[in-house]
Amino acid sequence: MKIPKSLLFFHILWLCFNLHLRGQSIVKHQYWFDDNVSSRSTIHHLTPDSTLIWDAHINTSQLDLGVHTLNIRFQESSGIWSVVTSHYFYHQ
Repeated sequence: MKIPKSLLFFHILWLCFNLHLRGQSIVKHQYWFDDNVSSRSTIHHLTPDSTLIWDAHINTSQLDLGVHTLNIRFQESSGIWSVVTSHYFYHQ
């Protein structure tokens, strides 16, 4: 199941605007499902930028049917991580 882009759009837009104002660039981001932080995936950005367009197909086949949480956070060039943003979705 592909996670709808609308789940991430507004958070990414807000984060990019915030980083642009602070003069920072996104260098990597992490995401994970539910409370399973130990299984997080880390995406390193080869070209750090203040704007991120993340167009990804996320494998959700390991998830049971039902409501889940997609958690995501971003790291800026100064090494500081953003707060974790969580979005609910229904896996069917």
